[in-house]
Amino acid sequence: MSPRCSLTELRKLNRELGIPAKLSDVGVTEDKIPEMVADTMKSGNVLVNPRQTTPKDVEALYRSFCKTAEPHIAVSQREAAILRAKGLTTRHHIA
Repeated sequence: MSPRCSLTELRKLNRELGIPAKLSDVGVTEDKIPEMVADTMKSGNVLVNPRQTTPKDVEALYRSFCKTAEPHIAVSQREAAILRAKGLTTRHHIA
């Protein structure tokens, strides 16, 4: 399956599950981004990210997700098993 097809399937799954496509779809406005970046940088997850993450990186990511719906999703093996049991595909990345 091509990456484009997988992306299409993931967007379809998100719609079926009622997952909003963009941060702005759930009321996030760009003026909230600096506070979100500060909260993110305090998170322990930033420290264990395999790639060094800067506030500028996080800000760019949040700004892009306010405007567009480029999904980045990773599910655990357990979550993947649940999706498969429900007859849903897991063509996206499994962590």
